[in-house]
Amino acid sequence: MLLLMLVWAGRPARTGAQELVAVRCYYPVNVTDRTTAITDSAAVFRTLDSLLSCGCRIDSVRIIGWASPEADAARNKTLSRLRAENLRERLVTLHPKLADHISVEGMGEDWEPVRHYLLQTRDAVVAPYRAEMMQRIDSLEDEQAREAALRQIGRGKPWQRIVEQACPAARYAEALILFCPDPVVTEVDTLTKQEEVLSSAEDVVADLVCDTIVPPVRVITPESEYVLTSVQDWRWALRTNLLVPAANVGVLWPVGRHFSLAADWYYPWIWPPKRNAWCVELLGLGLEGRWWLRDGSDPYRRMTGHSFGCAVMAGYYDFEAHNRGMQGEYLHLGVDYAWTFPVFRDRCRLTVLAGAGWLHSRFRNYAVHEPYGRLYRDGDWSEKLNWFGPTRLEVSLAIPFWRERTIREEVRP
Repeated sequence: MLLLMLVWAGRPARTGAQELVAVRCYYPVNVTDRTTAITDSAAVFRTLDSLLSCGCRIDSVRIIGWASPEADAARNKTLSRLRAENLRERLVTLHPKLADHISVEGMGEDWEPVRHYLLQTRDAVVAPYRAEMMQRIDSLEDEQAREAALRQIGRGKPWQRIVEQACPAARYAEALILFCPDPVVTEVDTLTKQEEVLSSAEDVVADLVCDTIVPPVRVITPESEYVLTSVQDWRWALRTNLLVPAANVGVLWPVGRHFSLAADWYYPWIWPPKRNAWCVELLGLGLEGRWWLRDGSDPYRRMTGHSFGCAVMAGYYDFEAHNRGMQGEYLHLGVDYAWTFPVFRDRCRLTVLAGAGWLHSRFRNYAVHEPYGRLYRDGDWSEKLNWFGPTRLEVSLAIPFWRERTIREEVRP
């Protein structure tokens, strides 16, 4: 028993504590081979060299590859795996003894840099859409659908800014090095000697952690701060029916995200320069309410796409041809469908509309026996007209009045 106790007391003393350090090697877009740019990932090799030189035991090296959330998700899955394998080959070349301790894995797309960028950015192009983009990221599990949804916000400009500012931080292979700062120390050595060795290993680990390329971790606290961001927006527009050139004008107001109101004034008043043989005179006021299927929170997508409307119009008319004419008043109630798309760099709206409804009119006929002569009426309100069917056709151009608008945003530090 005494012999066993002496053998046990004379064994090498080991701490048994494991520590983990993470080091990243970043890649350009669509690149998997960085053998020509060793200095870009020098921190990975410097970390392993420092740990091995101070006598630390490397238990495992797990290499995880990532790709930025662009293009096809399946392609990015393969790309992330190739980046991890590339980094493994380079590590094995420099440290062959670690070959059995290195594992690789491709994780696909990394969305955390995008989330981090959205939370902290104050960019005037991205900030107004922060809440909407975060909601799409959190609600859509399919990565392909998530990217497609983000591309539709703000005419694609916020997504383009994300690709430029956030995606480079998502293209990397990360080496997770699990090691034990545990050099061999016998009982013959004094306690001071053992502490010096362990302290040296801890200093190396501390230096490596400081040199490790890891994006900063943002700590969210309950306190909030508010910033003012300037954005382009519009709240009303002028419009005109191009089928009645220079003879009508209207005003359009968006109300909420899916509804709009409009008022139109028609005043075609046409007559020949001579003999007064024919004329077209019309005065009409129309009011319209419209429901838009597309969300109008984005000012560049507002009032675009499919829509359905209800309209009422009333007015007076006088039509004459070959010295005979008719005068009357009318009332129109109808429904319509419209397709609207942006033109002139998304600054204007062009609408193609067709509608049907009920048209009621009472009118009287008249005759003219000489140029610029007196009108001879055929009685008072001699006839009535009720019509059910197609009543409306438009190709209209709306011109919004854009302005700078300042919004107050809550940003957590």
